[in-house]
Amino acid sequence: MENASVHELNFVPLQGAVLCADCEIITESHSGRCRVCGGGALLSLARVLGGPLGPQRAVLLDPAEAEMNRLIEDLIESAYPSEEDADEETAA
Repeated sequence: MENASVHELNFVPLQGAVLCADCEIITESHSGRCRVCGGGALLSLARVLGGPLGPQRAVLLDPAEAEMNRLIEDLIESAYPSEEDADEETAA
């Protein structure tokens, strides 16, 4: 790669770089779809590498808030079971 000219290189800003789990190619995508294969299984490299995300950066939740969120999710799941849970209950 030492002899490659700048025109032969590809540069992708970290903020828009995604790795497609379907075709395993890194591209820039803001549409939520791979620009090569059209797949939707994209992994944001900025998130993985801890790049600049601005207001989208993950933050730690207060343990009490995390517990409250878990309880609310459990309550919702018990009130509205998924199709898999409903199938398991019917089979039992």
